[in-house]
Amino acid sequence: MAATKTTIRNALLASVLVALILASVVDCLRTGAPHGACVTMTPHHNDPKVGYYAAQTGAAPFSIMSDVQSYNTNSTVRGTFSSNLKSEKLF
Repeated sequence: MAATKTTIRNALLASVLVALILASVVDCLRTGAPHGACVTMTPHHNDPKVGYYAAQTGAAPFSIMSDVQSYNTNSTVRGTFSSNLKSEKLF
C-alpha cells in the first residue's frame, strides 16, 4: 500500500513538473500576435538549404468551395476541397 501511495505521489509530482516546464516555454498574448508580426502578410518559411521560400505567383493547386456566401456566429458552413494533384503531393 505504501508503494502505491509513493508511486501516485511521484507520478503527480512528475506531472506538475512537466506542466511547469511546458508553461515556461509557451508565450501567450491575450490580444494575439504582436502588431509587427503580420505587417507584410508574407510567410517567412525558412529552409536552411535555400533560404526563404518565394511567394507563390501562379494559381493555387487546389480550390475550396463553400455552400454559403456569408455566415454568422454559430452558423454551419460546408465546403468542398478539390485539386487536380495527386493526394500525396497535397500534404
